[in-house]
Amino acid sequence: MTISGSYRLLSVDNPAADLKAIFNNNISQADIDLLTAPDSKVDNVMCMNGNALSIDLKYSAKPDWNTSLNYVIGVKKDLPAPFPGNSVVVMCGENAMCETVTFPDAVYTYNFSFSSFGVTVKTASAKAGYISTQIWERIDVPLTGFYIMESNENMVKMVMADVPNMTEAAAKQMASYHALRVTEKNGVYTMVDYFGDGSEKTLHFKLGEECEDLSWHLGGGGSNLVSQTAPGIYSYVNKATDGKIAVWKGVVSDAGLTWSVEKPMNGVGCTVNYRRYADVMGTWRVVNSSNMEPMLKAVGMPADKIKEAAGEKYDAMTAHKGKGVWETSNTSKVWAFPPQLFRFGEEFTINMEGMTITEINVLTKTGIQTASQVNGLTIDSSSVVGNNFTTLTMCIAGQPATKCSTIFVRV
Repeated sequence: MTISGSYRLLSVDNPAADLKAIFNNNISQADIDLLTAPDSKVDNVMCMNGNALSIDLKYSAKPDWNTSLNYVIGVKKDLPAPFPGNSVVVMCGENAMCETVTFPDAVYTYNFSFSSFGVTVKTASAKAGYISTQIWERIDVPLTGFYIMESNENMVKMVMADVPNMTEAAAKQMASYHALRVTEKNGVYTMVDYFGDGSEKTLHFKLGEECEDLSWHLGGGGSNLVSQTAPGIYSYVNKATDGKIAVWKGVVSDAGLTWSVEKPMNGVGCTVNYRRYADVMGTWRVVNSSNMEPMLKAVGMPADKIKEAAGEKYDAMTAHKGKGVWETSNTSKVWAFPPQLFRFGEEFTINMEGMTITEINVLTKTGIQTASQVNGLTIDSSSVVGNNFTTLTMCIAGQPATKCSTIFVRV
């Protein structure tokens, strides 16, 4: 779980005592009333790069109290004026940290616990014990996801400048398609580039920590540093084995991602614009299905197969094969078919269980929209893809009683 992100205060179980602890009782009742009013908002932007942590707090009801705090993990720092005392932040695992704030007359501890939802902060004091629990909701857009290039500026020229012996024809083929997948587990990111010539390039990194570049068919080596400089903004510094340096800037939004070269390695930079799509890649296992029988009966599945199909727990695999080509397959005994290649937005046909199914899939930001035809019937399907689960809903057009759903878990 990444700590860096934008958060908004959602609730506090003891707001007045919470504020008194933050300000060590040096806060007026009028200000407490102002900050706890229903329309008051508190936003918190946290950036963790290596051992450096920055926290930017904004109070909608008291803009003059907006403040920026910078810490080095494990190192004491003086409190900002006019407060005497010091503070130290230590990590308590991958997803937790603790801040100890020491005033001349009081000591407070803040235990942070981070999750995909946001962060929970439990406050206590040496004198009073438990004080409050704050719940902050994560409101930032993650770097993780699947992206496909929409456009680029100067990519061919940059590839020719940076890759030895690269011809214009080869550079054009390489730049004809580009997809990018970013995943994260326990603070380690994996970024995979898929190029138009069928090649792939993988980088594993932690934000703010130097990492080695993996070699690939065009050469490689060198070192990299990926940092988050602000919510949704990233810096990617690459130092090649010959000592040359390139600096990229990434800007992430709900719609997509833009990487642009701020310092070119060999005098030629470029900008690449990507659209965000659902990350459907991987293996997905059925964990639950409901109301499958009416649909299976309507499409003509034999009765002895319906019960087996409705209760079967199988794996469905989706793999990106490059240049916009995908492969779908599964381990089902009922729905078995050979691995099938397809493109999103293009019709294809699958034969299984004596049925010929023609369908078209459209990849969206949130999942896959599918229209299928089988035995003269049209089936509308929609999947919503998350980090760990996918929900697939299907219904025969004009037959609402056939609506059914299946939940998959990523394995």
